[in-house]
Amino acid sequence: MEAISITNSDIKSYYTCNQLAEYRQLFGTFELNKDGHITCTQLKKYLTGNYMKKSNEELEEIVNEADLSGCGRITFDNFMQLILNRDLEEKRTEIKSLFDSFDSNRDGYIDIAELSAVFFSLNSKDENQIITVFKQLDRNNDGKVDFEEFHSFMAQGDDLKL
Repeated sequence: MEAISITNSDIKSYYTCNQLAEYRQLFGTFELNKDGHITCTQLKKYLTGNYMKKSNEELEEIVNEADLSGCGRITFDNFMQLILNRDLEEKRTEIKSLFDSFDSNRDGYIDIAELSAVFFSLNSKDENQIITVFKQLDRNNDGKVDFEEFHSFMAQGDDLKL
C-alpha cells in the first residue's frame, strides 16, 4: 500500500476526539516504558497475538509502513498515520466496489444510461433528477464519470443537490 502524506491536522479532522483518545489508549498498551515510542518488535508481537493472522512478510510490511524513520521505533503520530492510511484505503476499496456496481458494462466509466439504470432500480424515474446527479458527478464535463471523479465526490461526502 502506498503511504499518503498526512499531517496532524488531517488526523484530527478525520477522527473524533473520542476516537483519538481510544487510539492513544491502544498505543499505550504497546508503549511499555512510556517514552513516547513503541518498538517494532512490540507492535509485531501485539498484531500477531491480538488482531491479525498475518505472515511474517505481511507483519514486516505493516511495521515498516509505521516506522517512518527506520529506527525501529514508532511514535504516536506514525501509528496514527498507519491507521489513517489503512482507513483511507479501506474506504477507497468500498467506493471502488460501489463504482463497479454502477459501471455495468465494465468500461471504467459510468455514463448517463448506467446511472439511469441504478435510479430506475430504486424506483426513481425523474429524468431531471438523474441529469442533475450526473452533472454533479461528471466534474470534467466529458459525458462520463471515471473512478477518480466518483471517488472524489464520495470521499468528500458531498451531498447531491437535487
